[in-house]
Amino acid sequence: MDNDKILRVWELAQQQHPVDQAMIILQTAFPEKSWDDLALLSIGQRNDLLLLIRERTFGRKLHGVAKCDQCSQELEFIADVDELRDKSGTADRDKSDERLKFEAYEMKLRLINSFDLAAAANCSDVKSARRLLAERAILELSCARTEISAGQLPDSVIAVISERIAESDPQANMKIEVECPECGSELLLPIDIAAYLWREIEAQAKRLLREVSILARYYGWREADILGMSAVRRHQYMEMAES
Repeated sequence: MDNDKILRVWELAQQQHPVDQAMIILQTAFPEKSWDDLALLSIGQRNDLLLLIRERTFGRKLHGVAKCDQCSQELEFIADVDELRDKSGTADRDKSDERLKFEAYEMKLRLINSFDLAAAANCSDVKSARRLLAERAILELSCARTEISAGQLPDSVIAVISERIAESDPQANMKIEVECPECGSELLLPIDIAAYLWREIEAQAKRLLREVSILARYYGWREADILGMSAVRRHQYMEMAES
């Protein structure tokens, strides 16, 4: 995304729920796709696109900070976007006919999408959100060969469904392996690429607005002209304006 799109995303999404923030980023980066088409992507497919946007906008390297769960040491890490990509091709496979048998229950499942996450955001707690996501993922359901409603499922079956969905769409829950330099423990850190990319867009938008404000006052330039400059040129003009 160029500077103009970064500012547009920030302006539209700053007061929105994280699910909608991710959707606005996708819609801005891929205007040829409809909102519904993007929202119907599995979360793994969504995350793949967000990784692509991140790579094209800010580069391949992701910088982060975490705390070791063994020695509480704070550590910094750098990850390449390829480390976060699912190499198995799971995100590209059609999982609409995923079948699951557990005890007397038989069901047909699909993967979770952004519409599902938006619905779960209204739940009062994690348990009810997990149940809602599992229920929405069920396309067909029977017990002892008799059709039943998803609301009749016990928590134990909901847990199995949630686990199967997570296994079928690993890109929905990105993780990276990091070694603690203090105690040597191997850590598996979750990476929320949607939240990570939003924070970067927000920070970049505020930097751009500050630069536009200073350069417009100092040189009398238009916002479009300032945003159209390369980062190197803007930086040089900023140094001269602030010297």
